[in-house]
Amino acid sequence: MMMWTNEFEFDITTITVIDDDATHEDVIIDLSDEHVDIKQYNEHTGKYDLVTMTPKMMMELLEAFQHPEGMFQMDIIRDM
Repeated sequence: MMMWTNEFEFDITTITVIDDDATHEDVIIDLSDEHVDIKQYNEHTGKYDLVTMTPKMMMELLEAFQHPEGMFQMDIIRDM
């Protein structure tokens, strides 16, 4: 089973990926037009570990799962 939640606000979307086995803390992804934050609570520090990237970098990360080892480049074509 896989479990997650989606929450939509006017300026941000929050996705929470829940660890079904309860061995890791949930991963929270906040998406906006300007940035993507990925955070996970760290019980050792009592704070969230945070990774911030642009939406374009997030697209590249998701695309990377579809490719084998190596370096890749992709052109983005937008409808006019």
